Amino acid sequence: MFYLVIVLLNIATILCMQEGDPCTLPNSQQSECRSLLKCPSAIQLIQNQKIPQTCGFVGTVPIVCCILKENSASDTTPTSNKFVSYTETIAESTTHNTALRNIPESESERSDSKNSIVSNLNSYTEKTTGNKSYEKCLEYSNLVKVSQQPPILFIEKEEVEVISCGFKIMPLIVGGVQATRKEFPHMALVGYGSSDDIQWTCGGSLISELYVLTAAHCLDHRQLGNATLVRLGVTAINDLYHRQDISILDRLSHPKFEYPSFYNDIGLIKLAKAAVFNEYVRPACLNLQQNITDTRALATGWGRMDFEGDSSENLLKVTLELGDAVICNKSLNREAFRRKLKEGIVGDTQICAGSQGKDTCQGDSGGPLQIYSKLDCMYEVIGVTSFGKACGIGRSPGVYTKVSYYLDWIEENVWE
Repeated sequence: MFYLVIVLLNIATILCMQEGDPCTLPNSQQSECRSLLKCPSAIQLIQNQKIPQTCGFVGTVPIVCCILKENSASDTTPTSNKFVSYTETIAESTTHNTALRNIPESESERSDSKNSIVSNLNSYTEKTTGNKSYEKCLEYSNLVKVSQQPPILFIEKEEVEVISCGFKIMPLIVGGVQATRKEFPHMALVGYGSSDDIQWTCGGSLISELYVLTAAHCLDHRQLGNATLVRLGVTAINDLYHRQDISILDRLSHPKFEYPSFYNDIGLIKLAKAAVFNEYVRPACLNLQQNITDTRALATGWGRMDFEGDSSENLLKVTLELGDAVICNKSLNREAFRRKLKEGIVGDTQICAGSQGKDTCQGDSGGPLQIYSKLDCMYEVIGVTSFGKACGIGRSPGVYTKVSYYLDWIEENVWE
């Protein structure tokens, strides 16, 4: 155990480095800090029972010092006693830290320490739910960084990288207000009918260049037919300046969705061409946690302002309280909703949310329920709007399909 602590202390001497920073390996090969999931040379080391040099962590994912150009002669470590030789190399590459090399260890202690660390790192190289989603989330978060000329004079006019964000993280205060431009760049309108008479009756979330996440019941409309068009980049529905209208190539509902039941109410729209990412159009992240600890979340959409009202021309946002499934089931009229949810709300696959006089209304179906991400200027979609009792009547909750439960299905169809 003491040996493990010493190893981690040696590794920790460079934990302040970030993805993209240059780093130095003992063999002096050109290297930079990268996610372990994106570094073949580090994965190879782990498979050979060695520990890669660590730069830091993003969440729980290690950032490692990754060789940029592979060298076939780079791995000359003898096959015997691999762990000791590599940890000694790490120690030599740190600043004046000789503690590791001066502590006598038994072979069993070395083996236990090695297995513990390698086992931890191995967990990130195996196919696990959410790995691909998190990797894409990191990729999309880089889209908020833009190069700008500093507002001062330099001898050499070097550009600097800054965060260009359409919103500021604020406390989530219950109440509905109009969203601002660029605040929710992943928002999508889903339309039905011909281009000269399009009806926008559902929403969705852009999650990649080619895919929009929505509700399964939004893929086709009982009166209007199949969804035909997606509009991106707008807060006002008829904004002419930043919108991207893209035809729908394919619609995919979850295989266990069976209308009129609203269980497994989640679907994917494949676009006929890739969306162009900019300040107004950028994918959202997918939430990976089955147990959501947040108590509030943001719902967004162009839905009706009230039960008998017209749809909003502008994108609206509302903060909702996340409720317990048991409590929410009691607040729903079981007779009225037996056709949609025969067994009531299922906590593993659904979320209920609402506040006094507030919930998402008709027209918001398919849109996101989201929380702030820990990454700069990103949201995590935790739910897909399925249905509500009636727009903001009493304490009626809305029902949302829980995204984390369906990550395997989403990843297989979007990124495989």
